Amino acid sequence: MGCCCSTAKWKREVVQDHKFDFVDVKVFYDKSPIRRITYCFVFIVVIKAILMYCADMWTAYLLITSDPLSKEKDNKIPLNVRRWLYIISIVASFALLLWEGKKARRIIASRDIAYAYTNIAAFRFYSIRSYSHYCFFSQIGVTNSLTDRLAYFVYFTLKGWKRMLFADGPRQVLNFVTLWTVSTKGKSNAIDWDVFRPKSTQDLKLNTTFYTTTFSFALWAITAVLTIAACFFYVPLLCSIRGNLKEYVCHKIDKRIATLLLRKSRKRILEQQRDQRRIQEEMLRAQGREVSSKAELAAAAAGSQPTLPNLDVMAD
Repeated sequence: MGCCCSTAKWKREVVQDHKFDFVDVKVFYDKSPIRRITYCFVFIVVIKAILMYCADMWTAYLLITSDPLSKEKDNKIPLNVRRWLYIISIVASFALLLWEGKKARRIIASRDIAYAYTNIAAFRFYSIRSYSHYCFFSQIGVTNSLTDRLAYFVYFTLKGWKRMLFADGPRQVLNFVTLWTVSTKGKSNAIDWDVFRPKSTQDLKLNTTFYTTTFSFALWAITAVLTIAACFFYVPLLCSIRGNLKEYVCHKIDKRIATLLLRKSRKRILEQQRDQRRIQEEMLRAQGREVSSKAELAAAAAGSQPTLPNLDVMAD
């Protein structure tokens, strides 16, 4: 049954041929400089994720052990509360990481292209493993339909809501309170910019903590805004596609894969025909014959085909 009391006009069917075992991704290799530049962003995103873990772990270590920011007298959250919130959020973060890794491992083992494209960990695994895989994925995501673009945005943005809310949410609330307490010194609503000028080794350590906390909170805030926007478009999108969002995205991906494979197949056939014509022309020129039209070339090619001899069979 479709969404908004209407039946969907599409139906996803699992295509067995859409697996990496049956697709040569090397034919999708793109030599353009722009594609190579965008490929670098895959590594940047992975490095950013590692830096976020490192920044959060560093901040958590300081707050749990020495907690230099706890020296602020007007800190609104007690140290014990902050310590446990950080421990719980870090445990939740690694639990989600293990769960997502387990799902990605099953998808990678299945070799299914559509599921690999919709799974962020599998997508990054294949992209880092091979540039040809990244080029193939990049062509899958190309669409001129506004509905499909919106569906991709909503689907991939909402995939990370658990991490944003349960793993990163508690830590970022603490980060925001910490940033506000340090920057205002707990005295007024105005930011004291002298706080960011290191005057000693201790101040430098405090500023390092402040900047890593700001970096982590800024990235989380951007993710939160995008998630809210995706939630805003979710219900109207369901009324438009009249079905399950994940099934719709996989259906569109399967259709796109079929289009790409058909396009590459036709291109390969045309290249084979051009190569065959070129060989025939070279053979005719070697025989001292000139070909002025394709019709003559086809006639010459037909005339050069081997034939069976006509034998007169005498009846007994």
